[in-house]
Amino acid sequence: MTIFLMDFAVNVFETIAGFMLMLSIYLFPVRSYTPQIVFTSIVMAQTSYLLREVFLLDWLTPFFMLLWMILLLWLLFRIHIFYALLMAVSGYLVYIVVQMMIVLLMQGVSSLAEIQETFLYLKVVQLLSSLVALAISRVLVKKRLGFSFVPDRITEHVRFRGTNRKLLITLIVASIWISVMLSFLSNGLAGFLGVLISISLIAAMIIYLMVIKERSI
Repeated sequence: MTIFLMDFAVNVFETIAGFMLMLSIYLFPVRSYTPQIVFTSIVMAQTSYLLREVFLLDWLTPFFMLLWMILLLWLLFRIHIFYALLMAVSGYLVYIVVQMMIVLLMQGVSSLAEIQETFLYLKVVQLLSSLVALAISRVLVKKRLGFSFVPDRITEHVRFRGTNRKLLITLIVASIWISVMLSFLSNGLAGFLGVLISISLIAAMIIYLMVIKERSI
């Protein structure tokens, strides 16, 4: 029971931090979405536990979590499905990069294999990643840094041409790529670095398109 409660609590905290970071990137008023964030975090934490510990579907968890994020942003946060996809994928990528950088820094304390296989190490990584995400979110909010082109309404009409089309294609590819590449994290340091580099490049590509989109409004 202790392990379950610790795992659940850390996962809830991590999801809250992730959503706060995601909303901050797009200049959404985070406090206005507090009920949605809390509810979403509880649902996603429970889903994560069931997939990993009950159904033993670790390989499916990243994709399912991303899908959950998209659906909840769309149906609960009431954000247009295209922008929900954009927010979920970009936010997820940024958070993954942060988390993987923390794992690299922890190499001075323990080996990659031990970090990946030890429950307490994994929880420490999640907590540190969450704190970094919250710190980034706070800076973005305080400095009013981020992207303002994402509307906070589900009825927004989106034309899939130009930058929007490029973003859509990139986001779909990124969603598949995330699910595939994260399965290589256990392939030693070389595999870990390969995943980090590939995900960072995809994140950079999406951010580049987002900058173009921001400048066009």
